[in-house]
Amino acid sequence: MSGGANLLTIEGLSKRFGATRALDGVHLRLRAGEVLGLVGGNGAGKSTLLKVLTGVYQADKGAMALAGRGFAPRSPAEAAAHGVALIPQELRVVPQMSVADNLFLGAWPVRAGGWMADRHAAERQARDWLARLGLDIDPSRPIGELSFAQRQSVVIARAMGRDARLLILDEPTASLGRDECERLFGMIERLKAGGTTCIYVSHRLDEVVALSERVIAMRDGRIVDEFTRGAYGISDLVAAISGKAVAHHATGEDRAPGAEVAAAADGLRLRRNWITGLHGLLGSGIETWLRAEFNAAGTGRPASAIAAGRGYVPSERARAIVPQLSVRDNILLPHLQRVSRFGTLSPAAMNRLVAPLMERLDIRPRDPMLAAGGLSGGNQQKVLFARWLVGETRLLLLDEPTHGVDVAARALIMERIRRFAEDGGAVVVHSVELDDLANLVDELILMQRGQLSAPIPRPRGGFDTLALKEIL
Repeated sequence: MSGGANLLTIEGLSKRFGATRALDGVHLRLRAGEVLGLVGGNGAGKSTLLKVLTGVYQADKGAMALAGRGFAPRSPAEAAAHGVALIPQELRVVPQMSVADNLFLGAWPVRAGGWMADRHAAERQARDWLARLGLDIDPSRPIGELSFAQRQSVVIARAMGRDARLLILDEPTASLGRDECERLFGMIERLKAGGTTCIYVSHRLDEVVALSERVIAMRDGRIVDEFTRGAYGISDLVAAISGKAVAHHATGEDRAPGAEVAAAADGLRLRRNWITGLHGLLGSGIETWLRAEFNAAGTGRPASAIAAGRGYVPSERARAIVPQLSVRDNILLPHLQRVSRFGTLSPAAMNRLVAPLMERLDIRPRDPMLAAGGLSGGNQQKVLFARWLVGETRLLLLDEPTHGVDVAARALIMERIRRFAEDGGAVVVHSVELDDLANLVDELILMQRGQLSAPIPRPRGGFDTLALKEIL
């Protein structure tokens, strides 16, 4: 365990949103040069804590100190000026601009005279910042041409180049392949060796165990447990997160596929009562395939696809959630004709449809009028899933449906996917988590460079994931 002095001290931090107590007397000490794991279910308070640390929210009660001095940032810019940086799940970059442009946005090196940007100096400094993290990336290249992992590395380099002392990584591996994860872990070790303190937030508990010297678990706005390296396992974290052990739910008895719902352009048959799994690394083309299949019905417009009984949940929540609209309105967006009479929406009908869905999917808080942008990422994911349980959806296309959700929510969403298929629906689900797919699907298809393999039926004894990983 790192023996450095305390970099961050938090005493009695509390934050409310109306009747919701998001943080309830949080106490925490974080040592310099330490990697601290932060885990908790959706709505546990993790996101609120991070937003207080980075100046998005201000606490109602309590105090913070950074390197022994009072710390109460009023904005992300103020937090960054004190050396606190967040690497979010959805990276904030300008894709059309170069790597160097993105590194120095708002803080360009200037020429003598103090008003003109010095592009040559910026590119030299950019190379230096990237090299410190072992990155060989051309700073003149448009950042939009880079892979997600490379863009993420550039954002980390930007934070470190601006003297970040506390680096917060929020679900950093959610969109990475295995090799990219390993490179990120090496980068974190490099940062730690250089004295940088990290808070590592992830629902991938094996990563948390491997990387963290300590782990804190949050539930209902409180820190409910703390674990020290070598003295706990994944099952301990699961129990702390959920308040109970989460049972493993394997696929049930073999079931026969029903009638064909659709035939994809490449010959894949999509059938009722059947779950087809897609697996492939980043760049394999799965996201493009799913979007094309959603739009294949009717005129190729989303309205036609919805009318044809198709639903699609993309991997990036930000592309599907309308943050300013309420939870209720987000769920009902594709189905407004069901809750309108003579062109006027019926709030009572809307509430009747949404309330049981929020209950079944455990969407928290239960307030249907809360702006969807105020929910945790995992609860936003449940909202997107609920959207397609309202109407006459017959084919559900899911791209990383458990992306960024905790273990309990993951089990709940997977159970609802099974229920949808058992009730006569057809499901195509993509996940980079091969173990999750193996426990869910009736057949598995691998994709490489846009090409689908022949379907692999689930054997009676279940998939051998170790063998499958060998062929990827």
